[in-house]
This record gives sequence, C-alpha cells and structure tokens, in this order.
Amino acid sequence: MAEDDAIRAVRAGVAMQDACREFVKTLAPNPSPKLGEGNPTVAPLPSWERGAGGEGVVGQIGDDLRMEYTAQGYVVGPASRMEQICEPGCVYLTEHTARLVDGYFALRDLGETRVKSASRPIRVHELLGVGALRTRFDLSRARGLSKFVGRQTQMQTLEQVMADARAGRGQEALRDVRRAFEIAETLSSRLSRATARMYCAEVGSLLALWPDTERWGQEGVAIVREHQVAMMLETGLLTFWAEAVASRGESERAQELIAEAIAKAQSLANRVTEFRAHLGRARILLWTSASPNGGEIEAALRTAEHLAGEIGLAGWLPWVYEECTALALALGDHETQRAHLEEARRLSEQIGATGHLERLAKAMGRY
Repeated sequence: MAEDDAIRAVRAGVAMQDACREFVKTLAPNPSPKLGEGNPTVAPLPSWERGAGGEGVVGQIGDDLRMEYTAQGYVVGPASRMEQICEPGCVYLTEHTARLVDGYFALRDLGETRVKSASRPIRVHELLGVGALRTRFDLSRARGLSKFVGRQTQMQTLEQVMADARAGRGQEALRDVRRAFEIAETLSSRLSRATARMYCAEVGSLLALWPDTERWGQEGVAIVREHQVAMMLETGLLTFWAEAVASRGESERAQELIAEAIAKAQSLANRVTEFRAHLGRARILLWTSASPNGGEIEAALRTAEHLAGEIGLAGWLPWVYEECTALALALGDHETQRAHLEEARRLSEQIGATGHLERLAKAMGRY
C-alpha cells in the first residue's frame, strides 16, 4: 500500500460523482439536484463505497475448475456493509479512512451505525467534496509546524537581507543575498536552493534587477515543481518572475504568470503571498497599460492594502502607496499623486526605510 492510497481512492469517488452529475444532465432537461432521485426519466444511480481501507488480496482466486477475479480479506466485509447502507449518489467512509483523508476532503460525520457481522457500531462519514488542503505540507502547517532548531544565524541573515532591501540599503542587501545564494548552491538540499532563489528574486524585484530576477524566479519555480519541495514558495517566485517579464514589455505572459500566482496563493490560503501577488498585478498593469486599466489597478491596490492591514504587513505599505502615486501620475491626477507620495514618505519614516526616504524626498521636491 502507498501512503496516499486513501486520498487517491476518495478522489476517485469525487470524480465519479462529478462524472455522474454530468451524465444525468445529458439524459434529462431538468435533472434533480439529488443524483438519481425525483427524476422519472432517470433510474436511481447506484451507491458507491470507496471508504473502507485496509489490507486485502485481489486477483484470480480459485482452482482449475473455477477461477474468479475477486477480493478477499478483512476489509472486504466493512466495504460491503458500507455499500449496503450508502444513500444513492453518495460516498460513505469508515472512521479509519476518514482519519486518513481528514483536511484533504470535506466530510460530514453521520454518527455510529450498526451493520451486519460487526461486533460494534461503525462510525460513518459522508464525502461532501474536496477540502482546503492539497499537500502534506498544508496538513502539517494546519496542525502546527515544528520550529527551526539551530538555524538562528541563517534566519537572522535572511531577515537582515530583507530589512536592508526594504530600508533602501540595496548594495548591502544584494551582497548578503548573493552570498546566501552561493552557500545554497553548495548544498544538496533542493529546499535550500529554492529558498535562496526566492529571497534573491524578492531583493531583485525591490532593486529592479530584472534580468537576474527573471532567472531566479524561473529557476525557483522549476525546482519547486520538479521536486515537489517548498510549495509555499511558488506563489512568490511566480510573482517576481511575472514582474520581471513585464519589465521587458511582455504584458500577456506577465499577466498569465501573476494570475497563476494569485490563484495559487488563494488555494493555499497564504495571505502574505496573496498580498504580494495583488501588488505585483497592480505593478504589471501600471507598467504595461496603465490608462485603460485604471480601475483594475486601483482594485488590486485596494486588495493589497486591505490584506496588508489585516495581517500586519505595515513594512510593505510604502510600496502600495508608491504604486498609488504612479497610478495617479499615469491618470494625470497631480493632487492625488502628491497625497499618495506624502503617505508613502510618512510610512517609510515609520519603518525606518532611510534609503527610500531620500528617494521620496527628491520626488516630492519635484511637485
């Protein structure tokens, strides 16, 4: 047995439900919302059971006189009983299987039920659909991740890199992040290689090092997808890659990448990377087609500002208002432009972003 057998079996149950719903639609103009019920033109669909897990033997069983392809083992009994009590169009799971797939699928506890040949009642769960979790990492994160042990120095280095970049100390940030990149390349850990590219791409985006940012983002996404590691980094890598592509005028490709980043962040319920993806979308639209997309840009910036305030990302708000300033400039609204620029300066001062303060002060002197 593979460790994800239960997940794959229940996923097959979901696919069966979806396929049968589509099939019912082809048979009747007004199919019943409940599969196989209340529709005189469609016979009730059979009950399905994919929810009793355990070891068994499946194959050609018998002797020279009679051979049958069948299944034998303890699990066959509970599976048969579950099928007998299952309502038409539903998928029922035993308690054992429900524990194995909890979080990956939405389930409803139907309570305990007595079945034939069982010494005690069996707790039954009904499959409602796909759940919020997709990977084992998602499940681990939902349960609570283990803390890093013995990595304080490395984490402090990465935190210092981002602090330098956001404070406008570009050269210091670039030096440290490239050193981290070189160290990661000497390690056999794919997680370290993907993480290094994530930080390099983020610093590259802050400093507008677009050719390097595009390479780091593209390589990072390739590592994540090929080796199925650090899936939570994919959204950020896609965002920085999209911005780099937009910087050289490839609007359509950039918008495809940023749409993928937003969808990925929402599927993982990662609000930090979703914030950055919405900010990235606003930047891409600004750089490629600001005037006709003013409403979309403003909506993306409002979403980013709302997420930043909701999850405590005050350190990123100056960049939101810088993009608001750029939008006002593109639309010719100089009064709003100056107000947003002043707010960006105020927020930069709050977080001690000295490098950005100097640049913003020069920009304000021109208006």
